[in-house]
Amino acid sequence: MEGNSRDMRILEGWKPVYIIVCIVVIISIGLIPLGHDIVRPMTRDGGLIQVATAVLLCIGVVLVLSRVIAGQQPVLKWVEAFCILAVYAMRELDFHRLFTTEHVTRLKLYTGPFPLEEKLIGAAIWLVFFAAVLHFCITTVPPWIRNLKKKVPQAWYIVAWALLLVGAQILDKPRFLRGWRTILVEETMELGAAIMMIFIIFSFFSRARGSSGRNHTQ
Repeated sequence: MEGNSRDMRILEGWKPVYIIVCIVVIISIGLIPLGHDIVRPMTRDGGLIQVATAVLLCIGVVLVLSRVIAGQQPVLKWVEAFCILAVYAMRELDFHRLFTTEHVTRLKLYTGPFPLEEKLIGAAIWLVFFAAVLHFCITTVPPWIRNLKKKVPQAWYIVAWALLLVGAQILDKPRFLRGWRTILVEETMELGAAIMMIFIIFSFFSRARGSSGRNHTQ
């Protein structure tokens, strides 16, 4: 138990947020001097940074799945988290365009002249995803907002993750800003978001372990 508590000290307070900010800043600034020819292969599809992001998200999916298999309470919430994380990881792995002619995230797939089976695949993915997200948010958002108001650091991990992910998507849009430096920052922010997600998962593990320990003592 003493070893576990030492291992979990990294999840105390604001340490994960500071760690992620440092990682994003150090990688972004540290790689720029290497120049376009070295950095660009790292940031393109299948490059080192994108692969690292995908691997981390897959690790997150496996960690959450282990809770589902172990029957960790509340099981339904872990199942929903698994579904959401699986879609998140599959999008990073470009699964959203692997089995269909057009991206399943684009309206064009459903309104255009594409095969019916592809439209059904996309619709099924969206249906499961939205159902999981909706129920997960209904049951999780109220206590999360209360924790935000109480300034519980673990609640702010999710804010940090969202800011990194949204920031990366914003950088991805303006074509006139799509220089290799912008792409480096965008991909590094997505990597930071993936690392933050691992911290979030472990913070839930730590909380579940703590509550089960209190139940045993009672």
